[in-house]
Amino acid sequence: TKEFKAVSEDNIKKNMNSLNRIFYYNDISQLRKIHGKSFEEECRSQNIHSIFYAEIRYRETLYGYLRADSTTTMRIWQYTDMNLLITAANTIALKLHYENKTIESLEN
Repeated sequence: TKEFKAVSEDNIKKNMNSLNRIFYYNDISQLRKIHGKSFEEECRSQNIHSIFYAEIRYRETLYGYLRADSTTTMRIWQYTDMNLLITAANTIALKLHYENKTIESLEN
């Protein structure tokens, strides 16, 4: 199994779309052209070829981020895949909100 390493929250925030609160890159080499090497280097160090993030947010409370990536080949993110991941992030946010929990409390 692969262990996820954290990607700097600064890099996540710089890429996040403020309207739909997601970001994705089908090919992380696009990161260098847009944001410089540091984010691309973070991804390459984990052998990530394609990446997707969605905020886990309920109203004004940001709990964290849902991340999906491809470490074997470059991936073209389909709308159906992204919708599923966004729904999962929203469901997690609702659970956290209504049970008054944090992301960390889900690990127990």
